Amino acid sequence: MLALARERADSLLEATRDKADESIGPDQALANARATEDDALVAERAAADEQLADERVEVDKALERLLALERGDTDERLRIERVRADRAVASRDEFLAIVSHDVRNILGGIAMSADFLEQVAPSGTSGDRAHREVQRIRRLTLQMNRLVGDLLDVVSMESGALSLSRVEHDAKVVLTETLDNFQLAAAGRKVQITSQVGAGDTVASFDHERILQVLTNLVGNAIKFTPVGGMISVLLVPGVDSLEFVVRDNGRGIAPDQIEIMFERFSQAAQVDRRGLGLGLYIARCIVTTHGGRI
Repeated sequence: MLALARERADSLLEATRDKADESIGPDQALANARATEDDALVAERAAADEQLADERVEVDKALERLLALERGDTDERLRIERVRADRAVASRDEFLAIVSHDVRNILGGIAMSADFLEQVAPSGTSGDRAHREVQRIRRLTLQMNRLVGDLLDVVSMESGALSLSRVEHDAKVVLTETLDNFQLAAAGRKVQITSQVGAGDTVASFDHERILQVLTNLVGNAIKFTPVGGMISVLLVPGVDSLEFVVRDNGRGIAPDQIEIMFERFSQAAQVDRRGLGLGLYIARCIVTTHGGRI
């Protein structure tokens, strides 16, 4: 911008001199005076440019010092906030560990009391009702214990501390256990649940309890959302260097644009169905991913 202004000024000065020359004609003394003025102008501009450059250097240095101070202040604030956040997370984890331990102790006491009630239940109609209530208590305590376990699993996964006990197992055993665990629930909803094992080696290195946890979640969801009289099939497909479990049902399914959302924490298929915390699929994906697989 400065160069453009100078160029305009030079053009105006040259036009003015040309107009004057047309009036007075050639004049050597005037030409010499103009040359002296031009030299003085060039020197003045050079000095101004040098001064401007020096000022810019000083401004840049001042700005650099200011930015350094601001960065230092920002870094310090971020460090303090990080320390506070880490302390908050540590306090949360410690609180969850203590509460979960106490809750599980209480649930264990409830379960033992239910066992005792079942043993002393009288015969006849009242005894049958007592047995039904004992079974109900057991289901509810198991459900609560599972919810507590899910919360602790999420804490472990967020901190990267999810541990696996990988040992060689036959995956058919996990498949059989999963189906055995859900036969009564499936029968209660008149849902037919079947299994099939493909040809090939089904022995692999994996955490038996964790993979059982994944299948339990998937089959449990299938039973929950399969209509009465529906069908569920669980397939085990051995690969060259992998094993694949497939859970299929004839329920209402999930919209394609909702599939990834379903694997987020606290996400559920329907807001009207508030059973559980919406952590099952999130935990299942973390377990499978930690095994080096995908879901």
